[in-house]
Amino acid sequence: MVFYLNNESPYNDKMKNYNMIKITIFIFFILIGLPASCYIVASAKNAEGYAIYTDGSPINPSYHAAIIADGTSIPIIHINDIGGPVKWDNYGGFNSKYKFMGIRRPKYDISELQKSRVIATAIRLTQRNIGYTLISQMTYHSSAGTWVEPSNITAIRCDGVVEYCYEYNNTPICGTGAVTTWNISSNSSASRNFHKLPLTPDIQANVWMQPVATWMQFGTMWSYCDGMNWVTGWRQISGKWYLFNNSGTMLTGWQLTNGRWYYLGSDGSMVTGWIQLSGIWYYLDGSGAMAANQWVGEYYLLSSGAMATNQWIGNRYVGADGKCI
Repeated sequence: MVFYLNNESPYNDKMKNYNMIKITIFIFFILIGLPASCYIVASAKNAEGYAIYTDGSPINPSYHAAIIADGTSIPIIHINDIGGPVKWDNYGGFNSKYKFMGIRRPKYDISELQKSRVIATAIRLTQRNIGYTLISQMTYHSSAGTWVEPSNITAIRCDGVVEYCYEYNNTPICGTGAVTTWNISSNSSASRNFHKLPLTPDIQANVWMQPVATWMQFGTMWSYCDGMNWVTGWRQISGKWYLFNNSGTMLTGWQLTNGRWYYLGSDGSMVTGWIQLSGIWYYLDGSGAMAANQWVGEYYLLSSGAMATNQWIGNRYVGADGKCI
């Protein structure tokens, strides 16, 4: 189990007793010699720890939901509605046939620490052989205590994965009022009655969560979601310009677009001004376009964009440093 010594949810007071139990068990593990790092997940970055949605699944016309767990080429944790279990998957396996419906977060901002807790819980669900259920978001053994642990869960729906991973960590998604109602991990009749149809993944996404603009990593590739769509073409993000191909993948290096060359750094951001690459100097103007066949101050850029050295340009000569003598 993942245990935490603090909780940043605005519903902190409602979960005080539960947190004290977690703290006590956490301290117990430390006393018997298990390393505390066993229960810590690295701080989540960018889209990690948020929920992701498509507009359908094989037998369910509602949305399909998942947790973004990391930045590898297999970043998704979800459950298919054809029997389960909760599993890791690549983006294609999650969204191969359906329309992307955005990345969402709770209606209040959550910290990287809170997102890391969500991921840790999702990983725990993949370690259980949990089946699929359609009517309710989640079913569990009657032997569950006050709070439903992953080991108690018998079946879960895709939006139940999202709901449980957040609310088990005291971050409300659907519902308000008493914790025994909105928290799906509460073993109570109020919670069970609330977390079932007509509550569906699309209601979860559109009523109880909000789109979030964020970067998402797929192995070595990066994409940017504006909340509802993968960005393509040029886009200014946090004051820097980036270029994305038609699939939404961020581009780097030299790129030819609209007849002009641009250089995008290893972080994808557009470069302007002078830049040296493999010993050759280039100049990118204020729009990012590479200068060619022109003077820039006392330096001349050839048709290739390379700065001229040790040669005549018309009746002017440029030296080894490229400067007109």
